[in-house]
Amino acid sequence: MRKYHIIFLSMAIIIGLISSCQVTVTETANYDVSGNVVNAEVATTSSYYYGMSSTRVKLTRYEDGVLRSYSTYTTYLSSGGSYTFNGVENGTYKLTGELSGYTFVPMYVDITGSNTILPDLIGYQTPSNSTDILIFLQWDNTDYDLDLKLSAPSGASSRTVVESSSPSQTSGSANLSLKRDVKAPYDLTGSKEGYNGTSSSEPRVETIRISGTPYYNSSAGDVNGVPQDEVRIYIDSYGRLKSDGTFDTNNQYITGLTDNSIPAADARLFIMQGSTLYGTWEVPFDTAETTLHVASIKYAAGQVLIYSAGNISSVNADENKNAVYGINKGVRIEDESSIVIIQR
Repeated sequence: MRKYHIIFLSMAIIIGLISSCQVTVTETANYDVSGNVVNAEVATTSSYYYGMSSTRVKLTRYEDGVLRSYSTYTTYLSSGGSYTFNGVENGTYKLTGELSGYTFVPMYVDITGSNTILPDLIGYQTPSNSTDILIFLQWDNTDYDLDLKLSAPSGASSRTVVESSSPSQTSGSANLSLKRDVKAPYDLTGSKEGYNGTSSSEPRVETIRISGTPYYNSSAGDVNGVPQDEVRIYIDSYGRLKSDGTFDTNNQYITGLTDNSIPAADARLFIMQGSTLYGTWEVPFDTAETTLHVASIKYAAGQVLIYSAGNISSVNADENKNAVYGINKGVRIEDESSIVIIQR
């Protein structure tokens, strides 16, 4: 019997110790977050999610430089092109999509109580040629009409520009195409009446595809200060709808001003090669610029180099382009220790 008395006494001591302890429970905040999926190579006159209604969307926690696959949320695209995750814990996540025959631009996002709207997830048909380069411009402020532009050599002493007024060009053996062009939903007076612009509910995404190898000649010399083995990528502000209802094309800075007299467009650029993310560039704030040279692509025999823009002043004789300063360099997605988190 003594044996049992000892056991009962020990249990009484344990219960007493537990009852005397104070246990602190930390609650983790959970949020419902939502966003849209956009087919980045479909014209804005079609449904922006055209052909992608079966997309599976995933959020995977990114913590201490590592993707935590055990902490993954999944959902599917709704019939209206949007998606919603319920009960997501706050933190940093990798946002991706899955759909047979399509590639999605991976994005890193912070989810907090003040940030429950996710960026538009960009998808496109996986290129049959893995060397194709796709460039995506995305922005959040729908009052802006931004334009994605590309300047490429077209010969030993000439260059061509891909933009909304000239959406398809050739350079060497390459086809250079503006695949998706967002147009302001207003005329210059701010009126929507009779103006065939892009709806304000449409995702703000523009796309340029480079298929093939552009002309390059490193010994041809520069054209207006630009080497003839270099393709340059620009973001340009066409204008912004102001609070007084007018659409202003003068001094509407992509980067905004600190006093918020001119808000930022909240823009970013992605470059994909085939189905691999080369880099993400967040446009800086408060630099009062209407045109930004964000990145360049250099071609050489058997080599393609993509890099962030430096202090380069011009692209064509009729354009004076300011370079982006202090911008994040693109990093390959395999390097999960160095990422660019999208700020919203």
